[in-house]
Order: sequence, then structure tokens, then C-alpha cells
Amino acid sequence: MTALAEAKTALRVQMRARRRALDACAWDVLSRAVCGRVAAIEAVAQARTLLGYWPMTGEPDLRGLMQMGLDAGVRWCVPAWRAETQEYAPAQHFPDLPAVPGPQGAPQPARLCWVDPVAVEVVCVPGLAFDADGHRIGHGRGYYDRLLAEIDAARRAAGRTAAFKLGVTVEALLVAEVPVGEMDVGMDGIITETRAIPVSGRV
Repeated sequence: MTALAEAKTALRVQMRARRRALDACAWDVLSRAVCGRVAAIEAVAQARTLLGYWPMTGEPDLRGLMQMGLDAGVRWCVPAWRAETQEYAPAQHFPDLPAVPGPQGAPQPARLCWVDPVAVEVVCVPGLAFDADGHRIGHGRGYYDRLLAEIDAARRAAGRTAAFKLGVTVEALLVAEVPVGEMDVGMDGIITETRAIPVSGRV
């Protein structure tokens, strides 16, 4: 195992323990605060197609914000497992349909309606930990990084700018430094329940 891999493994162990220690009763309050700050970002307010996520334990719940967008005619997507590519891809979010466990264990829509990655303007990205430089660490399989890279490649091939990437977390899951490799995709900004942290100048 390389030094980078060892550092990432150690941080994942630390952050999973930290997430377990967070008060489960506080997540509704934290999620509402995070949703308000996400909604205030100009890129989010102007986008017509966004990629969110179904929350897992220890992740801010954006479904209230997603519902508000859907009510206003904005299209929200979530990552879903695409069998033919063996990777995640954007699928349309239908709030009236239940989530079901996908092949990799993450929740996804019970009915899959795929969305062209070119259309995705903003991605709200969960993670185990983030730092103030926009670095993120996930669960170690690289699915999110490949999904983000695929979206950006599709958009650039169509002559569009890269999608705006917003790391979504809480203050308790911010760390001083996340170890990163060349395949790790950085964020344009970080949102917590108390602040927005600009990274790329696009916030």
C-alpha cells in the first residue's frame, strides 16, 4: 500500500468514527441550514439541471431543497448504477417514488430515467470529509470522482464549461487537509451549516 493510500485509509477510519459520534437528532436542523446555504449560491439558483443525492447516514439531507426546485420546474438528478457501464450516471429524481438500494448499496430511484451528463450544470457532492481547499475523500471506490470526470468530459465535448461542484458537509466533518491523488476531483466550493467556503472563484 502506498503512503497516499495509507493516509486515505487512516482518514476514512477517523471520519467514519466521527460521523457515528454525531448526534442523530441534530441532522434535521443541520440539513435545513445546509439547504438554505446551498440555495443561496448563485450557480445553484440559476441552474436548470442539478445532480443531488439520496442521503446516507452522516450526510446532509438535500431532499427539501430538491423538492423546492422540482416545484419550480428545475430538474434534479441523483447518481444511479448503470449496469451497462458498471458506473454511476445521472438519473432523474422523482420524489413520489421510493428509493431502493442499488447494486453498490447506495439508495437510488426505483425507476431509472437517465439524464444526459451534458445537461448537468451543478453537482452537490457528499463525502466522508472535506478540507477548505476543496479536496474531498469518499468511501474509496472512486465512483464519484469518475462520475464527475465523465460529466465534465461530456460538457467540454459539447463546448460547455465544467459543471459547478459543491461539496456538501457539516463543520464537524471538515479537516485541515485531505490527502489527494491525481484522479481526485476538487470542488469549486464547500457548504456547511454555518458558511460557504469559496475555492475556485466560481462561488
